[in-house]
Amino acid sequence: AGKSMLAASVGHYADEGAIAVGYSTVSHSGKVFLKLQGNANTNGKIGAGAGVGYQW
Repeated sequence: AGKSMLAASVGHYADEGAIAVGYSTVSHSGKVFLKLQGNANTNGKIGAGAGVGYQW
């Protein structure tokens, strides 16, 4: 409980490249999870996402 993680990935498709970076953390109680991510490709497109979860 109370741990975090940072991750990155790359991809390639049809002469385009992309990178994504994500961050995850869990509360000290171990019940609430938070996930954030961002991405971009070589065509100049960017994206983002977020999620939250509760475990019981």
